[in-house]
Amino acid sequence: MAFEIGQVSHGYEFIEVLKSQGHGVVYKVRNQLADRLETLKVLSRELQKDKERVQRFLREVKIHAHLSLPHIATFYNAFEIDGEIVMTAELVEGVSLEDLLADGPIPVFKAVEYASQTLDALEYAHANGVIHRNITPKSLVVASNGNIKVGEFELARSESDPRLTLTGMVMGPTHYISPEQVKGLEDVDGRADVYSFGMVFYELITGRKPFDSDNQFDVMQAHVNLLPEPPSQLNTELPPEVDETLFKALAKDRQHRYQSAGEFRHALDNLLPARREAAELDGSQETPLAPVSAERVDEGAPQPALAPAAPPEEADPPTAESAPPAGDPVLNTQALDPGLVGLGVFVVIMIIGFLALVIVGPRS
Repeated sequence: MAFEIGQVSHGYEFIEVLKSQGHGVVYKVRNQLADRLETLKVLSRELQKDKERVQRFLREVKIHAHLSLPHIATFYNAFEIDGEIVMTAELVEGVSLEDLLADGPIPVFKAVEYASQTLDALEYAHANGVIHRNITPKSLVVASNGNIKVGEFELARSESDPRLTLTGMVMGPTHYISPEQVKGLEDVDGRADVYSFGMVFYELITGRKPFDSDNQFDVMQAHVNLLPEPPSQLNTELPPEVDETLFKALAKDRQHRYQSAGEFRHALDNLLPARREAAELDGSQETPLAPVSAERVDEGAPQPALAPAAPPEEADPPTAESAPPAGDPVLNTQALDPGLVGLGVFVVIMIIGFLALVIVGPRS
């Protein structure tokens, strides 16, 4: 049974279909009780006839439910609606890296920022025994707050889960799959995710897939046997040290790769000086502060050194005409208190006025 848009069932209002694929149909819904937008994924009764699909769906539920990290889309619940198995999760409002790449390569400083967050999520998942196996630009979404959210755990596998893929069968996204996945090896581990994200990072900074062909067999053979063109030759704004850093993640032999997502993240963090240089090259550095006017000086900013004050000029010695007569007291006016001088002048004026009254009074 397909849910109708506008239908309300079990407290969920179905708003739109986000995607429909072999793993089920994903709806945008409103949780009426929580008044929250969520995603609701359905494994229909028709798909439930395939036992392997049911096992994969239930495995996705269990794996996702045990992962809790800001850079991983949050799992909410799993239950049945009218005989159909559903799971609800966080609706990440944002844009996928796949959509961002439609405008060309991403500045290296921003790509390193997205990489750091993605690898942080992968390191956490690997530490909990989970291999994602489906890392692509589409599975990585930049949320409205600017942070990466990792989703699409359909192919994720826990180390303790029974193997569902037959030996020799390929499981993973063609353009980002690791060599060991191409070979169908049984003991695929977190280093496969390191390789896959290395392919994603290559595309972020060059705007091109490392191995771009419509022939899936050719792409898979390239993963096993070829190295892509150095990124710095495709994007001249990239510092050359990016090539060495990235190619280690893309090593065909996983023993020669970064042995963990955290190690890959640390290597990219060492590119931070190059990241700042790239920001200056593409003009995406922070907006410079307005110049300080003469009326407003930033006290914290370094100020130009002041020139030393010139020594005071020596006064000319007094001449005979300017020298006071001998014996006359010299009045040092600079030493007088201005308040006392004013009071003295007032007293003198009062005395003169009193004397004038005394003298003029009898005559009248």
